[in-house]
Amino acid sequence: ACDVPIYLYEMSWAKRTNWTELLPLQPEIQSYLDDITHQYGLYRHIQFATQLVEARWLEDEKMWALKMRNSSPTAPEDAFFTVKHHVVVMACGPLSQPRMPEGIDASVFQGEQFHSQQWQHDTVFEGKNVAVVGNGCSATQFMPIISRRCKSVTQYVSSPHWLVPRNNPLYTEWQKWIFQNIPGAATLHRYQIAWLFEKEGYKLRGGSGPAKVRQQVEGYLKAHLEAHAPKKYVKQLTPNFPVGCKRLVLDSNYLDCLHADNIDLAFTRVSEVTESGLVGKDGSRRDYDIIIWATGFLATMPFNGIKLYGRDGQELHDRWEEEGGPRAYAGVATKGFPNLYMTTGPNTFSGHTSITQIIEKQAMWIAQTLKLQLDNKVQTFEITPQAEKQWSDFLRERMSGMVWTSSACNSWFKTKDGFIPTNFPGSTMLVSRTNLYEILDKGQFCFPHSCIRS
Repeated sequence: ACDVPIYLYEMSWAKRTNWTELLPLQPEIQSYLDDITHQYGLYRHIQFATQLVEARWLEDEKMWALKMRNSSPTAPEDAFFTVKHHVVVMACGPLSQPRMPEGIDASVFQGEQFHSQQWQHDTVFEGKNVAVVGNGCSATQFMPIISRRCKSVTQYVSSPHWLVPRNNPLYTEWQKWIFQNIPGAATLHRYQIAWLFEKEGYKLRGGSGPAKVRQQVEGYLKAHLEAHAPKKYVKQLTPNFPVGCKRLVLDSNYLDCLHADNIDLAFTRVSEVTESGLVGKDGSRRDYDIIIWATGFLATMPFNGIKLYGRDGQELHDRWEEEGGPRAYAGVATKGFPNLYMTTGPNTFSGHTSITQIIEKQAMWIAQTLKLQLDNKVQTFEITPQAEKQWSDFLRERMSGMVWTSSACNSWFKTKDGFIPTNFPGSTMLVSRTNLYEILDKGQFCFPHSCIRS
């Protein structure tokens, strides 16, 4: 399901006016994406079951050599092939690579197991004892559904989250008629929602004003927790960090489902996987038929698992590790990697609203540079070290005081060293006002801070 209002989640260039509810379920969103893919003829440009393993810049040819693997179920493990392209756009998605707990070997488990991102739709839950490891956005969505079918569910909770009531009104037939027949009505509705969510970014800032707002919000969320959660769990489910420090979690009837007799919460991390179950750090040992890992994603290191070699032969992730974390100008381009672009690169997440608007802005920037190349006005684009440094300085200055930097909590926003390569410390309106580059006289292409090589 979606935890962002659909009118902010949909593409601005492919609006739909007959959404059934504010936060639709997966099948409706999937249908929308399938429809626009057919409408714009995109399927003929998509090569499925193909995995990028390595990309290497060929300076003499001004091209990228891509090592690919056929990842279809029937293909052998060594089904590699190489293609060359002038431009590479890394649009892998930031929440696409499952993260497993460190230091444990899950392969020893003899029952069925999977990560929630790789959901096994043919799994039979009836009569089974199930372990759910994690209690973030994913787990709170599927827990109320699977618990109705399982013999028992034990959820491993390592830390609490601030849970927000999931207000999800249905759109009436009258509202849909208005959106479909009155020009601008749907757009106005979209702007209203966008403004409401944009205001939520205020409480993420530093200063006494935002701190006071956070305290008010925390009081409201504590009242919601106390009204819906079993009393025996209230204390352990109450966060001890400021709201916004971690991603807010929508309460999709999660707290209410905890009253069921077949649900138990284990407030401990998993220390070991056995053939028959899990061992908690508190020493508890339990046997299960199924383990669902709802342990999040590798969000702090984009394109993890893909080797990217730039102009000087250095691998991008190795360089980022040396520099203390991922960095890229506007989350789109990084020094030393000509004609390599990104969407949702470093520091492009929004902590309070939809990322779709940011992705569309990045896509527009990339399209502008591609047009210049297609028009033969420039052969390669590459960010300068000076521009990337000034962008990083801009981010560091704005990041100071943001609630994400609080030492009171650890989150997937941060690296182990406390560096935040995920979130953008500003509004989506600030992103919209940013220009990737400026076209100056005599065909010189420049970023707002310094020129790029061409």
